[in-house]
Amino acid sequence: MLEIEDLEVTYKNVILGVKKVSLNVPKNKITAFLGANGAGKTTTIRAVTGLLKFHSGNITKGAIHFDGKEITSWNSRSIGMAGIMQVPEGRRVFSQLTTEENLLVGSSANSLNNQGRIKLAEKIYEYFPRLYERRNLNAGYLSGGEQQMLAIGRALMAQPKLLVIDELSLGLAPLIVWDITKKLTEINRQENLTILLVEQNARLALAVSEYSYVLENGLVALEGPSHSLQDNSVFKAAYLG
Repeated sequence: MLEIEDLEVTYKNVILGVKKVSLNVPKNKITAFLGANGAGKTTTIRAVTGLLKFHSGNITKGAIHFDGKEITSWNSRSIGMAGIMQVPEGRRVFSQLTTEENLLVGSSANSLNNQGRIKLAEKIYEYFPRLYERRNLNAGYLSGGEQQMLAIGRALMAQPKLLVIDELSLGLAPLIVWDITKKLTEINRQENLTILLVEQNARLALAVSEYSYVLENGLVALEGPSHSLQDNSVFKAAYLG
């Protein structure tokens, strides 16, 4: 579904962000994109979602294809309308809006009428009952875990074909992270939703994904079926301890 071929990105035409990054995210699967902070994961995701220009970045080589179309030069709005939605690092909910208002904002990218949007929100509440309980509360008063659920739910309200989740586990307690991850695997199965999980937490990412890519210093250093990476001595020493 998503194919990145020999991607190279520079910032301010001087600083090299990533070089020759290639990866494939198959339809209806969960794929992990791993790497330490500063490895180039965020740069790659900005290229996929059309947000590089807001950070003085440019794609200087390579190509990105999504759902059979080249989107390398597309802007963020066009990419979003094509079906790629991102759950950003740090959640970034609209703190002054209620939980339900946040969800409805997410639905602005789909073509549903008001009744359809309400029904879609009800489905999100079924996946995340805590959001239903907090639906009339301003999002700024939600816990970190609840805000992450809301950020995911808001993205799902756009009815994406590909959901890109940037640092799901950041700043959250392990039990909360695993609860949310279980919900994501359930959504993946029931909605046939393709997910790209961008993570530093290798154990988490390997546990839920079918295939993984490891980025180091702007290059894909390792890739393979997630279960096989757990037995890779180099990977274990670097990421699993």
